[in-house]
Amino acid sequence: MRIRRLVLPAVYFLALASVAGAADWPHYRGPNWDGKTPEEIRTNWPAGGPKVLWKAPIGDGSFGTFAVAGDRAFVFVARGQDEGVLCLDANTGKEQWFAKVGGTIFDTMGGPGPRSTPTVAGDKVYVLGTYFNLVCLNAADGKQAWAHDLAKEHEAQNETQSIKEWGNAASPIVEGDLVIVAGGGQGQTFLAFNKDDGKLAWKTGKEKVTHSTQGATTTVATPVHSATAAAKRLQSGQYSIAIAMPHAPAIQSAWS
Repeated sequence: MRIRRLVLPAVYFLALASVAGAADWPHYRGPNWDGKTPEEIRTNWPAGGPKVLWKAPIGDGSFGTFAVAGDRAFVFVARGQDEGVLCLDANTGKEQWFAKVGGTIFDTMGGPGPRSTPTVAGDKVYVLGTYFNLVCLNAADGKQAWAHDLAKEHEAQNETQSIKEWGNAASPIVEGDLVIVAGGGQGQTFLAFNKDDGKLAWKTGKEKVTHSTQGATTTVATPVHSATAAAKRLQSGQYSIAIAMPHAPAIQSAWS
């Protein structure tokens, strides 16, 4: 069976809603991780479809989606042998900056380019690369704030068959002060880092990951602490949830 390639050398922005003053779409699947926007979308289109506001070249391939915050749009793309985060002016499509993250993948079945989506939180942009490079960038200029090579530092699962053939496709999530990702080795399937300085907060789990992005995190208040939870589908077919409280070890459980 031939797999259709999803390669986006250029991108169109359509007049689905006004860009100026529009609600943010800061990460994969939108503000509530459910693929829904709080805005009202027109349905009474003219025969020719929505008006194209602008068109811009973005690179040599991407499987991710845009993250939009304020007047800036961020996407993870391939350019030549490399992959990186591209920032565009959401009103005009003009390139603001491009920040290299690392080497990209050239898969003959699916196509070249990164598979994940940037996450925007405050004045920072977070991205998890094809080969588990976790990078934090300044949203204003693309300069690197901090980075971790999860393969070198946390035995990332680059040699897992599906990851080796396809590359990582999961995106980082930000909850409170933490950036949470999956893909570390034994005892560190889930990894949480302080979003400001990149210091490791906790790690847990011993499962092999899939290409899915962790489910929406939630903060649950208790009489003493608040707990952050992240759920992800594993290769075993189970779902795993990691729960952590400030200054306490993370707890992991799994269910089918």
